[in-house]
Amino acid sequence: MSANVDRATLDFLNKFSEDERNEGHRLQKEGAVSQIFGNHLIIQGKVEDSTWSCRTKIQLQGNEWVGTADDKSESGKAALYATMLEKIERKGEIPESPNQVGEKTLTELLEEKVGRMLNGEEDEYLNKLERRFRRFEICREIFDSDIVRLQPRWPINGFEPLVLWPDAPNNILEFWNYLSHAFRKGHFDYPSYMDLITDREWTEGKMREWEREREVSEWKYQVEVYNKRPNEEPVEQLEFRLRLTNREARLMFKSDRDATFNKVDNEEVFERLKERYAAGGLRMDAGSEILWSKFLRAASKEGAEDGGLRLDNIQNCRLLNRLFHQPEIQGRIVNLDEIPYSFVKAPLSWECRPSLSDPENYLLHLITSEGVEVSHTMRLLPGDETIYLSDETAFPGPEFWNKNETLIDPCYDIPKRVIENENGVAFLHRLGVK
Repeated sequence: MSANVDRATLDFLNKFSEDERNEGHRLQKEGAVSQIFGNHLIIQGKVEDSTWSCRTKIQLQGNEWVGTADDKSESGKAALYATMLEKIERKGEIPESPNQVGEKTLTELLEEKVGRMLNGEEDEYLNKLERRFRRFEICREIFDSDIVRLQPRWPINGFEPLVLWPDAPNNILEFWNYLSHAFRKGHFDYPSYMDLITDREWTEGKMREWEREREVSEWKYQVEVYNKRPNEEPVEQLEFRLRLTNREARLMFKSDRDATFNKVDNEEVFERLKERYAAGGLRMDAGSEILWSKFLRAASKEGAEDGGLRLDNIQNCRLLNRLFHQPEIQGRIVNLDEIPYSFVKAPLSWECRPSLSDPENYLLHLITSEGVEVSHTMRLLPGDETIYLSDETAFPGPEFWNKNETLIDPCYDIPKRVIENENGVAFLHRLGVK
């Protein structure tokens, strides 16, 4: 060992046991340190012995060398010892990058092939390749963002490491051969002069069997997953309707196997219908399609996942208004007794007369076209053509004065001094009151 070895290096070597030192000496003497590169702060190496290999990293932290190896056993420690001996043997003159092939750099190999010095563009391309290989040797991974530096049209499909070879390349020439294969396979060009150092036969021989095994493995996985997957359900022919109560609109459905309609009354049933619809497993006529799609959108906005829409929500009442005016929906909106709502063409109207209970008031009363007073509360479905909903009948009617109300009484007392002026008369006129 050279007498010029510094104190930090001696301290590092003295950390190892006698067995580890002996094995490290043997590895270094037999040339098992197949790769070494770095600078005065970090040394990286690769030690290969028969079928065993180990990567080493030795860093200077303060005044102390600290080593790590990907083999944590005693053999890995011997590999660290051998790496430091190799640095000493070379008198510290090790390449900064792992870019040599044997005793020559990639640049020297290419210049021998072309019979001249490389020009600026050619040299720059090799520099980019060498930087990519150095990065790979350090982190042992390669990404789309690395390859795009060598071929700008290479797509960046993600941020996961790429798998481009069956075994990690041992040197920069193997690294380039694998990259050039990926370029050719993806129909990406690369500088023609690089073919002078490209061994297509070697690369394609290595890749052919590996890619075939990957293909077989992928197909085995797909077949296994497919066989474990439940059989798809048969397509269902469905019919939808809405059942209205005083407080909600409830979705109902019936398949071609059902005698009666079933109500959607929980999240599980509703979720199943949505999944089957999204997968194309439901068949229905145009009216049911309109009803289902409109309901689905309203339920999504309201967060109603149990198949019901609250009628104290003004937007749900506006939806019902639109559905009642849709010819395809006729007969699909039913009451609690499953009887379809009838849509009366003759509109309701407001009648104004003196109040019998309070001489200071007028009475506004909702009446039918035959003059019959409405006797019960009604659900208001606002829209450009307002609908008044009773237990089994939908009536067109005048615009209601309170836009936020959806449940209205059939009669209202209004003070005379509110009515007996210009604004009051205009109010009655707009309501269509005689």
